[in-house]
Amino acid sequence: MPAYRPWNRALAGYFAKGLPPGEPFYLSVDDDALLAVGAEWFGGENPPETGATEATGEAGAADYAADFLRAVRQQCVAGGGISLDSISGRPEDGPPDCIGLLAAMVLAAYRMAPDEDAAEINYFTRLREVLGLDLNEPGRPAGLRYPANASAPEEQLWAAFNHWVLRNGWLPSAGRGPEGPQKYTNYPLSQTLLRRADKEHLERLFRDAGIHYQDEGQIAVWFLREGPGLPSFQLRELAKDAPQATPERFNAIIGAVFEVASSIDWNAPAGSGLAALWTQRRLTAGLYRDANPLTDTAEYLLYPRKPQRWESESLSVKRDGQSTPLRNERPRYFRPLPGPVNPAGGQTFPVTGHPHITELVLPARDFWALTRDPQDETSGVFASWGRPRLGETFLLLARQECAAPLNLLQEEGGLDWEGGPVELPEPYAGWLEYRECRVVSPNWDGIMARDFDELRPHTRASISLPGGLKTGQRDTWIAGYLPEVYLASFDPVGLSVRVVEVSQPDLPILDEGIEANRAVALPPLTPGDYAIEALSSGRIADRRRLSVAAWENLESADPSEPFGTPIGAYTLQGAMLYAAGAPAESEG
Repeated sequence: MPAYRPWNRALAGYFAKGLPPGEPFYLSVDDDALLAVGAEWFGGENPPETGATEATGEAGAADYAADFLRAVRQQCVAGGGISLDSISGRPEDGPPDCIGLLAAMVLAAYRMAPDEDAAEINYFTRLREVLGLDLNEPGRPAGLRYPANASAPEEQLWAAFNHWVLRNGWLPSAGRGPEGPQKYTNYPLSQTLLRRADKEHLERLFRDAGIHYQDEGQIAVWFLREGPGLPSFQLRELAKDAPQATPERFNAIIGAVFEVASSIDWNAPAGSGLAALWTQRRLTAGLYRDANPLTDTAEYLLYPRKPQRWESESLSVKRDGQSTPLRNERPRYFRPLPGPVNPAGGQTFPVTGHPHITELVLPARDFWALTRDPQDETSGVFASWGRPRLGETFLLLARQECAAPLNLLQEEGGLDWEGGPVELPEPYAGWLEYRECRVVSPNWDGIMARDFDELRPHTRASISLPGGLKTGQRDTWIAGYLPEVYLASFDPVGLSVRVVEVSQPDLPILDEGIEANRAVALPPLTPGDYAIEALSSGRIADRRRLSVAAWENLESADPSEPFGTPIGAYTLQGAMLYAAGAPAESEG
């Protein structure tokens, strides 16, 4: 049986796998995650007695969960309480030793009943069950108790965990709750997006209604509309929390609901596959706009998204009689597939190379909101990289039938764009491009002539970092050439911005009020990692990571692939013109 520290390292590696820099890190531990971690890291040395196949996934999950909890109890439980002494260190390299215990605390939150509220007494009852402690003794276990004028002992563990998250380029998602009984239990509760009962409830709901949602934007609209009325306490709370959440948490909530929809085997009875392993069964694709700036034309390509925590290159897509391997382009996305695609979507393409993932779906849509490349906003490339952030301009690709309702939105001050819509030629006849679109008001009630609800802003404020001199890494600027902080918001008052260094989160470098829709200069920052928070009426509305690199640490690198602009039978690369198919080293 693996001991505590191998489990600690495995959990850190599992939840970090495939997570892009700048994204929130969720320690969303449940029985299915423990099954996946156990099978991947320890399958050879400690396979479940009943196996971890699709047919016996439940038994496999139980075995690995039991092995994990045995390891946590041996390391952290002593004298009828919890001992933190052996796991409180902050190693310079690698994850902190506390992740295993924190994972067990999250597992306790996950195992709470669907109608069980988040009261402290309910949570600690579940934690006692998970850690094998006396259930007749209510409240906090020994080792986690604290006097009224002090903070909870486990907070130091969450601080070490969040420090490691930030040091590795991600954003922490675990934090205190408001003053009251959930102040500290909010740490583990914030990591549990969906409990098992919630997943099963969503599966039944999707099946009963015949809802085949294949797009996160459609899921977002549905969940915000229907979620507050669902019978599950956790689902209702998530739906109520989403409109006020940071953009990253909003995306995490919608992503968790969408993952359930993507895992349903529509050819099998309810619960036969989804409840066992929650395996993603289909890939979804968005659009990638491949533009030619010399001719002002663009080609729209299929842009497949990776499954969560995917690192393999084993999948291929069959299209027009040919099989094309899916190659890694960046975290969460494969490379765009060659050849134009109809933006109307509603197309399914066979996928090979995986026992469960059998198809790639381009959802049916009347419009697409395409955002700039988050790794290089100046590149001029637009694709399906997520919802437009507040204050961010984007490209809207829409059917001609959408022109009248979009004009109404513009006239009523909800949406605006630069110039007039651009009619696209074949093979995109009937589609329009609205360039430099932006949301100019959150008040869309009463002016919605068509369902564009997914473009409506749901956050109070949004940070952008214009200017400065960036390196080739995301959210990294060169010392002495820092960006400004621009805070987009529809709230005229109550806004502030806070900047801290990762290694000293309690010593803000900047903490002051800021005027909405104005840019302010950052103070001089030495090379290192920083977190920037925007607060609206004291509540965190957005969070960004910023890294500062020293000139002497920069290294040149060759491009990972040749870039060029096609011009008839030639390709323009910099100042050189090459015949199509000619190597870049030859002279043209």
